Amino acid sequence: MEGYVDYISIRVHVKSDGRHHFSKTKSQSDKNGTMRRQEHCRGCSAVRTHNATRYIIQPKISNYSSICSPAEAFLSGLQAEDVLPGAAAKVVRWATGLEKRLDAELQLWDKFLSETIAEHLEKKKCDGRAGEDDFLDVLLRLREEGTAGLELTDDRIKSIIKDIIAAGTDTSSVTLEWAMAELVGNPPAMAKLQDEISRATEGKPSIEEDDLRRMEYLRAVLKEVLRLHPVAPLLVPHQSTTMAVVQGYEIPAETALFVNAWAIGRDPAAWGPTAEEFQPERFLGGGGAEGVDLRGNDYQLLPFGAGRRLCPGIGFAMPVLEMALSSLVRHFDWELPAGARLDMSEAPGLTTPPLAPLRLAPKCRGQQ
Repeated sequence: MEGYVDYISIRVHVKSDGRHHFSKTKSQSDKNGTMRRQEHCRGCSAVRTHNATRYIIQPKISNYSSICSPAEAFLSGLQAEDVLPGAAAKVVRWATGLEKRLDAELQLWDKFLSETIAEHLEKKKCDGRAGEDDFLDVLLRLREEGTAGLELTDDRIKSIIKDIIAAGTDTSSVTLEWAMAELVGNPPAMAKLQDEISRATEGKPSIEEDDLRRMEYLRAVLKEVLRLHPVAPLLVPHQSTTMAVVQGYEIPAETALFVNAWAIGRDPAAWGPTAEEFQPERFLGGGGAEGVDLRGNDYQLLPFGAGRRLCPGIGFAMPVLEMALSSLVRHFDWELPAGARLDMSEAPGLTTPPLAPLRLAPKCRGQQ
């Protein structure tokens, strides 16, 4: 993670009341509700990364948005195979047009990824510059050099890139949105976090990675947010390969299996009578859950899954969330716009962002 993020700040609207306003918005070209940088905003630059093109893939947003939203809808919807025998399910898929829509979606993904690979190959052929490779360039180079025991075909490279893009689309932004919502709804927790950040940064103009290691309460806040609001409440569906008996229940082969991480994180048997309350202190010394972590070792907290299928992005997601959240609350005080109320309802789907987009008004705190 070192060197990925030097500083984080945001661009904000200046409305007629003279106040700065921050919001997570949606538009026709931004169907996933990511934080948009508006051209008419006044403020400082957004995220600055260290040689960012070496670490990320930058898809064409318009093309990407048009294929990602339908894919998420397909994945989160009820599948005929879940309730009907195989032959009947195929008939339903054909009769409802689902099979045709799925084929069209797969073709869009394949076209998008093929064009992306072709662009990278053409770019490399034209300039041939070293040291500016992103992850896709690395995969293409490994294929060219040859890898023992692993054949990197186009289809395999496309699958890897599709997984990276799909898994990282809105997971971090949704978690950050829930974190801001919980902190705004709990002013003492917000003040405690801001105080910790001020002490850890010791007057520096920006937060550095070494500073994050001294922010114990920040990590507790993010754990509590992920406990109450796991981005994928049912994690990623799995399928049993053979028949198994689990606690006396016979699980047939090819059964879809879901882990309800949302319910586990709110279980009073594991978290006590305050299971539904936002209390980051529970993860600090004396709070009862001090040693509980996010990596699948403690089954009462599984936002990233567990075992061999643990989300591989956890090592990247957590430092990014720590940097983003600490920067937002360090430089700004946040409140709801006049007349607004905090709506903590969750939207249904593969991921669970707030049902109503979070809109907050920031007030600059100055250098801390």
